[in-house]
Amino acid sequence: MKYFDFSYETPEENLALDEVLLDLVEVDPKEEVLRFWEPKETFVVLGYSNDAKKEANVESCLKDEIPILRRASGGGAVVQGPGCLNYTLVLNMNSRPELRDINVTNRVIMDGIRLALLNIESRSNVSETISVQGVTDLTAGKFKISGNAQKRSRNAILFHGSFLLNFELPLIEKYLSHPTKEPDYRGKRSHSQFIQNILFQADELKLAMRNHWEADKENLVSIDPIAVSQLVEAKYGNESWVKR
Repeated sequence: MKYFDFSYETPEENLALDEVLLDLVEVDPKEEVLRFWEPKETFVVLGYSNDAKKEANVESCLKDEIPILRRASGGGAVVQGPGCLNYTLVLNMNSRPELRDINVTNRVIMDGIRLALLNIESRSNVSETISVQGVTDLTAGKFKISGNAQKRSRNAILFHGSFLLNFELPLIEKYLSHPTKEPDYRGKRSHSQFIQNILFQADELKLAMRNHWEADKENLVSIDPIAVSQLVEAKYGNESWVKR
């Protein structure tokens, strides 16, 4: 598997690059990749089917000039920014036929991420048990530390998520409404009572994930910047896509 640690300057470009990677793996299993990227600005990103007026505090976002974007995968709305670490895992289902089942995909990948975190040497900093709750939430004790989602094409899967490492957590309460859908384990808790940072360094988390997924082919990803730009123009930077 290839390993790609690369961040564009804008969230729109970073979201577009995930879809470009999906398109590459759709055609060629040898392009399977584990990517990491870190946001350089604060933004809200909606799940594919989310309604911005219901999931985001639109007025606060407009006042503070916080972009509201939309990704191509499912799941709920999140706030991201410096202090978050995003990963992107793109796998080909022809070489991994068990992943054609959505539930199997969730279980295999989320268990893989959990095991990777359990192997981090400094895990003693995290007193709570790391587990998978809801559908694709990663938790430390009763607190959510990572949200994850997937997008499927005919032959490939894009599975991506964000780890809260050193994020300014009050921004979540400020820019998101209480979600219209929530897992039972949340127990109707507010964002501030439900979400916390996890005390890992980005580099050690990257290494743990990289070792688990055997992503040893570094810097061999061939990205067409024109394809990224075209997706930004057509979708991720297009107001009609966000407000649809």
